[in-house]
Amino acid sequence: MCVFWQKITSNYGQNGRKRFCFTGLAYALLASLSPIVGLYTSFLPVLIYFVLGTSRHLAVGTFAIISTMVGEVCDREVTKHLPGSMGNLSLNSSTGDNLDSSMDDAKLQIAISLTLLVGIIQAAMGLVHLGFITVYLSRPLVSGFTTGAAFIVFTSQVKYFFGMKPPSYAGAFALPKTYIYIFKNISETNVAALLTGIICVILLALVDYLNRRYQSRLPFPIPSQLLVIIIGSFVSHQANLNSAFDVSVVGSIPRGLPPFSVPKHKYFTDLIVDALLISIVAATTNLSLVKLFSQKHEYKTDSNQELLAYGTVNIISSFFSSFVSSGSLSRSVVQESMGKTQIASLISSFVILLVLLFIAPLFEPLPKPVLAAIVVVSLRKLFMQFEQLKTIGRISIIDAMVWLISCFAVILLGIVMGLNIGFGITLLSIIHRSSHAKVKTLGHLRQTDLYRDRELCLGTKTIKGIRVLQFQGALIFVNAEELLDTMVEMMREKCPGRHKTDSISISVSAEPE
Repeated sequence: MCVFWQKITSNYGQNGRKRFCFTGLAYALLASLSPIVGLYTSFLPVLIYFVLGTSRHLAVGTFAIISTMVGEVCDREVTKHLPGSMGNLSLNSSTGDNLDSSMDDAKLQIAISLTLLVGIIQAAMGLVHLGFITVYLSRPLVSGFTTGAAFIVFTSQVKYFFGMKPPSYAGAFALPKTYIYIFKNISETNVAALLTGIICVILLALVDYLNRRYQSRLPFPIPSQLLVIIIGSFVSHQANLNSAFDVSVVGSIPRGLPPFSVPKHKYFTDLIVDALLISIVAATTNLSLVKLFSQKHEYKTDSNQELLAYGTVNIISSFFSSFVSSGSLSRSVVQESMGKTQIASLISSFVILLVLLFIAPLFEPLPKPVLAAIVVVSLRKLFMQFEQLKTIGRISIIDAMVWLISCFAVILLGIVMGLNIGFGITLLSIIHRSSHAKVKTLGHLRQTDLYRDRELCLGTKTIKGIRVLQFQGALIFVNAEELLDTMVEMMREKCPGRHKTDSISISVSAEPE
C-alpha cells in the first residue's frame, strides 16, 4: 500500500490524491454521515465536473464548511422524521457513533434529498444567467463567515478528542452550550481517545512543517495524512482500541461502487430554505476559486456554465449516495501544481475508485480521533484569515465591521443565521455607501489639461465663475438630494476673487470609496 501511494505522489508531484481521499472520510463525519459517503462524494462529482466544468484547476469534492452545513440539516431533520424513541435517540448521540441503522439511513436520505435540491437551484441559476448574484457576498462577508464556520467545524470535532457524546445542539448558542457540556463532564474524558487525537495533530503539524521547510530538498512531500491513517489503523487493530479502551472507530465500510438511491420528495418542503443557502455559499466559493485561477493562468471561464456544471454534479450524484460537493482552495492549489488541465481530477477519481473497490475495508479499525485530527489541522488556513481583518480595517472600517459581525454571528447564532445576518449587514453597508457618496471639488492643474482634488493638490486653481465637482459613486435616488444640496450651496458662494459661481461642471465617477 505504501509503495502504491509513493508511486502516485512521485509521478504527479504532490500528495494531493490521497489527501482528497482521507479528507473525504473525515468530512463525512462533519456531514453527520457514514465515512464511506465521503468517499462517494469524492468520486462521482469529480468525473461529472471534468466533462461540464470550464475551470482547469477547480477541485470538486467534500468541503468542510458545506459538510458542516449539511450535517446541521441532517441532525435537525432526523428528529422530525424518525418516530418516537428513535428521534429522541438522535438528540443524545454524536454523529457517526453507534447510530442505529435506521438513523443512518434517514440521515442519508435527508442528505441526498438536500443535494438534489441544491443541484436544481444551482442549475436553474446557470440556465437563467444568475451568476451575478454571488457578487453580493462580499469578500469581507465570505472571509468572516468562513472564519466563524471554522470554529463550528472545530467544535464538532472536539467530542471525538474527548471521547464524549454531547447532545446535538442546534440553533443559537449551540457552540457555547457544547463547551459547557464538555467542561461539566470533563471527568468522563476518554484518555486513550484524547492521546490519540493529540498525537495525530502534532504529527500532522510536524510533517506539514517539514514539507514546507524542506520543500526544495524532498523528491515529493511526505504524505502526512496517509502516515497518520496507516499508523492509526495499525495501532488500533493491534491494541484493539475500540473494545479495550472504548475509542470510537470508523467501523464497517462496504466495498464497491456508490449504490443507486432515489431522493425522497417528502423532505423537500422542509429543506428548500437550507438548499437555497447552501447552493449560494457553494456557488460563491466555487466561482471565487474559478476566477482566482483563471486570472492567474490567463484563460476564460463562464460563470453561468459553471453554475450549470455544479447543479448537474449535485443532481446526478444525489442518486448515488453523495452529499453536496464544492470546490476547496487547498485541493485546488494541489491540483494546480499537478498540471494545467482537469486530467489531474481523473487521476483522483481513479485512485478513489481503487480505494472503493479494494482498500476501503482496511480503514474499518481507524479511530475517529485520527479523522478529527485531520479536520482540525486542515482548518489552519481558515483560522489564519484573522490576519486579513487588520488589512481590511485599514482600507474600510465598514468592511471590517462586516467581517467581525459575520464571524461572531456564525459563532454565536449558527451557520445559517450567521450567514443571513452577514448578508443583511452587507446590504446595509451598500445602502450606506450609496447614500453617502463623496462629492469633491476639483481644480485645474497648471500647465495641463487635468483636474485634481483641491484638498489633495495645493497647486490647483479654479476657473472664474465655474466650479468643477466630482461625484464618486453611482448617482441614484438615495444620494441625488445630497448632490443637489451641495450644488445649491455652491451656487450661493463666491469663487476666490469675489466672482459669483455661474455654472457647475460635474464629473460622475463609479469609483469605490
